[in-house]
Amino acid sequence: MTAPPQTVSRSPYRCSICGQAVLASPPEMAADAACPPCDRLLRWFQQRRERTPITTETPFFKLAHDSIDYVELVMALEEEFDQVGPGEGEMVTMTVGDLIRYVRARQPEGPSA
Repeated sequence: MTAPPQTVSRSPYRCSICGQAVLASPPEMAADAACPPCDRLLRWFQQRRERTPITTETPFFKLAHDSIDYVELVMALEEEFDQVGPGEGEMVTMTVGDLIRYVRARQPEGPSA
């Protein structure tokens, strides 16, 4: 006789970046948990600056070491996510979290929150 399959309890939580409601099992939930699309974007930024710790609060301008690095990062962001980023003046004041929300809001499957 086999034991009945165990059901995994999934509870709703809000993404700490975009605010989208997400269902997750308890081990995946954390106060600062990000939804999968936002987590993917955060990892994308982290992979480009492996030696620099990056969080959602990191100012975007700190990701670039010089103006060429800045332009290359903006171009990579636009190429990877197939959209034009905010204007240069606006981007200078944004954090990584702001940019993630900006990109997510413009994606076809963007957050509804």
